Amino acid sequence: MTDRIAPSEDRKDWETSRDLSAGLAAGDSISFSKTIIVHGALLTGLIGAALARLPGTVVYLSQDVEFTAPVSVGDRPTARCEIRDRLGDDRYRLATRVDNGDETALDGEATVLIEDGSDSS
Repeated sequence: MTDRIAPSEDRKDWETSRDLSAGLAAGDSISFSKTIIVHGALLTGLIGAALARLPGTVVYLSQDVEFTAPVSVGDRPTARCEIRDRLGDDRYRLATRVDNGDETALDGEATVLIEDGSDSS
């Protein structure tokens, strides 16, 4: 598990991407005009940070995510990864999620290769 506070110093950079994120993730049904949201790429980066804490070497093979709620600058989202299936040849299917308080902000799945790091030679 990993979490990070989105610093307000980066507000100007995120302000530019806010319109893109809101338009792509939420369509016209929800307005985020009164808040600055964190770009979705930063949330998927939290998944990568959580995977980096696993023993061995983790290599992304694929990732599928759905952004289900906004994360505002200053929030403290938490990434969670859970192994769901062993696919063979050191490949695993993971459930991935980023929670923001009591809301799920990102829900998805990743396929990874996990090498144990031991040298078999």
